[in-house]
Amino acid sequence: MKISCNKQKLVENINTVQKAVASKSTLPILECIYIGTHQGKLRMIANDLNLAIEATEIPCFIDEEGSVALSARLFSDIVRNLPDGEILISGDSRNVTVISSGKTEFKILGLPGDEFPFPTDVEKKCSFALSCNDIKDMVKQTVFAVSDDDSKQTMTGELLKFEGNTVTMAALDGFRIAVSKREYPNFSGDAKAIIPFKTLSELTKILPGDKEKAVIIYFSDKHALFECENCKVVTRLIEGDFVNYENIFKTEATTVMRVSRAELCLSVERAMLITTDQKKSPVKFNIRQNTLILTSFADTGAVYEELNIRVEGNQLEIGFNPKFLVDVLKVIEEEEIMIEFTTALSQCIIKTEEDDKYKFLVLPLRLKS
Repeated sequence: MKISCNKQKLVENINTVQKAVASKSTLPILECIYIGTHQGKLRMIANDLNLAIEATEIPCFIDEEGSVALSARLFSDIVRNLPDGEILISGDSRNVTVISSGKTEFKILGLPGDEFPFPTDVEKKCSFALSCNDIKDMVKQTVFAVSDDDSKQTMTGELLKFEGNTVTMAALDGFRIAVSKREYPNFSGDAKAIIPFKTLSELTKILPGDKEKAVIIYFSDKHALFECENCKVVTRLIEGDFVNYENIFKTEATTVMRVSRAELCLSVERAMLITTDQKKSPVKFNIRQNTLILTSFADTGAVYEELNIRVEGNQLEIGFNPKFLVDVLKVIEEEEIMIEFTTALSQCIIKTEEDDKYKFLVLPLRLKS
């Protein structure tokens, strides 16, 4: 193999694929980036066997076809520290690879490119196209509710569901639920899958935040393929049935509070100032007619604050983990939100009155008398 490529383009594509490099593996080749030529074009691939990212059609000049797998850490460090300009990469039959720029040259030992595990082929039967901007926003509005408890596998990912002309993403961790929806009037489809947290997290870093650009999604029984310009992401799906979260949202509210999202968010954040990482103190809502009294007590002190609100229904005292509230309030775009309560020990539902794009459910904490 003998190629030359602009340093900036190499760095950009290394940044893209290395998100799928295995951090620690009994298979050394999984800690490598595949670099190879295919039909006159250069491509890079990283694959940890659960997530694979491929950068395709990288601009370069190919003098001799070939491939090699290089240590991701070493290859990345070398390229970043070489002088700006054209970088030459050449390898021989023993996988000895020379990487040079100007008067600087590195010689490293790679692994055979033909031994690298290529991403699973996902048959392109039925496709679903989403705006890159939409999928980034939907992940942002839900990903904080993904569980980190490996004993609840289906909760460690997000449900991605296509139903009619509606696309839904949902996440839950046993204490809260986040749901984000988008309508595509000219779209019709029926499919669902549980996408791992890591895949969605890395995908949002790769996708351009552009309404005009789309990501095409394909599903097989065990894998999904996300295809955008010059990049492919293949992920293993999480097997099992996602919780029927819609039934959990079905409650009869006895108290409905309307409040400024920004003001409530700032108030809860101020209440968190007196808590410590070791001991989280709940924030208490005392909901009265047109007034929300927000209090929190900790070993370090106490906070008291009043907010103007509009209330329908019963007065109520209820407590929450303040972080759960802040996570929600920071991703809502509208100025005013509506919070529905049933009892002091029942879930509350946070949503906006005019838009059905998203809704959230948070379980309260039992307050000490």
